[in-house]
Amino acid sequence: MSREQNLFDQLKPYQERIDTALRAEFDALPDYRLYGMLRYFMGFADEELRPTAGYGGKRFRSMLTLVLADAYNVSENALPLATALELFHNFTLIHDDIEDNDEERRGRPTVWKLWGVPHAINAGDAQLLLVSEVLTRGCAPLGPSGYSLMEHMLGVCREVAEGQYLDFTLAEMSLGDASVDESIYFDMLTKKTSVLVALAAEIPGILAECTKDEQEALWAYGLHLGIAYQLYDDWMSIWGTRDVTGKQALGDLKEKKKTLPVLRAREALTGGDRARLIELYGCAGALQDAQVQEVKVLLESAGVQAAVHTSIADYRTKARSAVDTLSVSDENKRMLRAIVDTLVPEPPTV
Repeated sequence: MSREQNLFDQLKPYQERIDTALRAEFDALPDYRLYGMLRYFMGFADEELRPTAGYGGKRFRSMLTLVLADAYNVSENALPLATALELFHNFTLIHDDIEDNDEERRGRPTVWKLWGVPHAINAGDAQLLLVSEVLTRGCAPLGPSGYSLMEHMLGVCREVAEGQYLDFTLAEMSLGDASVDESIYFDMLTKKTSVLVALAAEIPGILAECTKDEQEALWAYGLHLGIAYQLYDDWMSIWGTRDVTGKQALGDLKEKKKTLPVLRAREALTGGDRARLIELYGCAGALQDAQVQEVKVLLESAGVQAAVHTSIADYRTKARSAVDTLSVSDENKRMLRAIVDTLVPEPPTV
């Protein structure tokens, strides 16, 4: 059994609690095909919209909230907030698939591929509104502090939209543009991916009325974990294998994504090699296989693997260090560190 599988087996009870809460939300909705599409995306229905116990993702963010909620003894109040968080994350993926023209997710056709772009946009919009309903119901019993928490959570969700905007902006810019640098990349990564993980970790600390320092440590844990995970994912998309990543080999290079390895290579390369990398990234449409291999050779000649390894290790260390100051039990701390080590293992040597 892999280390990742072992961890998620330990977390399975939390996943089951989230899935039960999600199913209850969908069961309360009208019997429209619209909501069948959402059930399908969440893994609760097949392509014919028949009920299924199929795979709908690991529920990592919401599980993290519940793990920490148990640690702080605020599970009852945390469940609806974790449910809203899971619904929001999946809403973004429904729209991501449209924006990226992705035909598959989790080994199944995407919503837009099955039912068309208009239905997928509308279904995503409906799920976003459901997020607001679930969040309102979850925060209302908390009184004035619930209003502040809801405002905070919605603000973080808006940051995710800002991150998507920055992703679009970065994709539109030329690799040769001087303003395309690590700063805009990390701004995009942090907002699009990491702040939602940070929020997932922070929610239980807010509910438990922890000190400001403890809430900040929880936020730092999630934020650095999210950054480390995305850096690892970017690295593996180039040098990992499909049987490990589950994704198209070299897909990020084919799509000319300006990830950290590419940005580091642009700075390290000189002369004709640097110009060729910029030229390849300026080609219209997706790169052909031969061009992708040429980009990969350029990245390797720039020696970026070691530098990106170091960045991943730095953020892993920051996430693990944030755990040290928490007031939770040693057992809880071990679990939080195990989550870091499992989701962001040391990248393989190439």
